[in-house]
Amino acid sequence: MEYDFTHDNDDENNHKYRKLKIILITLIVFIAAIPLEMMVTIYYDINEGSYFNKWSKAYNILWLIILIIIIYIVLPKSLKDTKAKELATTLLISFLSCAIVISKMNFLENKMKSIEENALNNSNSTIGFVTDKNIKTHTGRSGYKTYTYYLWAGQSDTLSKRYTVPEHLYNRINVGDTVILQISKEYPRINKVLIWDPREDEIAKYK
Repeated sequence: MEYDFTHDNDDENNHKYRKLKIILITLIVFIAAIPLEMMVTIYYDINEGSYFNKWSKAYNILWLIILIIIIYIVLPKSLKDTKAKELATTLLISFLSCAIVISKMNFLENKMKSIEENALNNSNSTIGFVTDKNIKTHTGRSGYKTYTYYLWAGQSDTLSKRYTVPEHLYNRINVGDTVILQISKEYPRINKVLIWDPREDEIAKYK
């Protein structure tokens, strides 16, 4: 009596189908969540002055972990049957997941820049002020430190926006210094610094 392999093949096909369904559902949710993330990002941009902050970092780290786990689960066992293969597969999955999340973040950043540019199409040029300044320190694994320099500018503390600036500009500009701003009429927090250190005659034009 010959063994019927049809049942085994059906089980294997069903297992592959379930794995495919899991990855498709994950990607659909990932893509479908982008409009909601965009809404939250716009809210923080308008009300907080910066759109990539703690909530965004936590959210993207969560998605990175989810993608790594899901992709690892759905991959065939033949890619994970030895420690060497498992390590190589895990590294590949991590790079792939990072690429997906970073691509999504770049898409959002470009979208936000487009929204800000459109908001500034209906704007006024006026005097503003540097409301705050701070430095963020990044320490690498080797202990080497790098720095990111931020200046906040707007018409007031509550209507200011964060800018990443070069070190020489950060050192030259102080809190309270006058700047020339282009400010959106619809969203006053959305602004663009036209001149960081204007001359007196340039300031006089807006008084």
